[in-house]
Amino acid sequence: MKASIFVEEVFCMEINKKKTFRVLQHVLFWIAFLFLSTSVSGSLNEKFSKTLLLTLTSIPTDILITYFHLYFIIPRYLLTRKFRQFFILFLITFIGVVLFERTYYVYVQYPLFYDNPLPDSFNFWRWSSLLYIGIYAYAVVFLAASIKLLKHWIQSQQQRNELEIRNKEGEIALLRMQVNPHFLFNSLNNIHSLINVNKDKASDALVMLSDIMRYMLYDTNTNRVPLENEIHYIQSFIELQKLRLFNPQIVNFITEGTIYGKFIAPMILIPFVENAFKHADKQNKFHKIQIKIIAERDALLFESSNAIAENHTGQINKSGGIGLQNVKRRLELIYPDKHELQINQKNDIFTVHLIIKEI
Repeated sequence: MKASIFVEEVFCMEINKKKTFRVLQHVLFWIAFLFLSTSVSGSLNEKFSKTLLLTLTSIPTDILITYFHLYFIIPRYLLTRKFRQFFILFLITFIGVVLFERTYYVYVQYPLFYDNPLPDSFNFWRWSSLLYIGIYAYAVVFLAASIKLLKHWIQSQQQRNELEIRNKEGEIALLRMQVNPHFLFNSLNNIHSLINVNKDKASDALVMLSDIMRYMLYDTNTNRVPLENEIHYIQSFIELQKLRLFNPQIVNFITEGTIYGKFIAPMILIPFVENAFKHADKQNKFHKIQIKIIAERDALLFESSNAIAENHTGQINKSGGIGLQNVKRRLELIYPDKHELQINQKNDIFTVHLIIKEI
């Protein structure tokens, strides 16, 4: 208990450090911008103090405009390739900012910092002045956006490289699983035992084993597979596992919703199923091995729960196959910000709750 509290405290400290460092970066950025803007404009106008005051009164507007682009327009439209909507919204915002800045300067800043009234020749709608205001106002937006886009590109490249490495690692792990002699031995031994008892059941089991091997060898060499194929594979795996159980009724597998026309990353659910069987308390008659898959219109819900065998307590995260830690990382890479995973262990009951969006 104390160890878990300590881990949580360390985790919270790391998060706070990252947030503090991020805030500090933004503060330093705006200080640098204020200094640079004031230095350039002040040297041109030869009125450094007045330029500093003008820049300070404009900073809140610059901050608002910049973060509106960084955290709304760019992520929602530019990075999602909605270029038409991005251009229209950008143009509307640009015009609005120019008119606001012009009005703010004429009716607020000029009366505050200049003693003389505007000359009679002053033209509010002079296009050269409006264009200058737009370029000046958006200089910081373009600078901040360039930094953000560069950072996004670097992160995308890193994720792509890591995903390729993980896919290779996953492929190697799957190949090991495919030729796993322990799995084959148990399945074939169970089928052999059935031959003298129930030939039809033995034949069905052999067909299921053949389907599993064919699916793992040939059908998973792609980024996405039909959901119905993945569920059929899981169902065959469960049926083979039930052959080893003295009381197969402790297994409860349920599917709901429309599974056709949907796609999912291959072998993304089976580690949780495998984990449930490996660590389950097969003698527990009060808590079944529960596995449930619900296919909604644009999301998939996976749930599993099992009582943990006494000699497996503390080893729950060391399942066979590609393992829970590896599948967590695969979910993060394949479904970034599009999945929710909760793994809990309470009162010797292990539960998994997974939601995958946009299947």
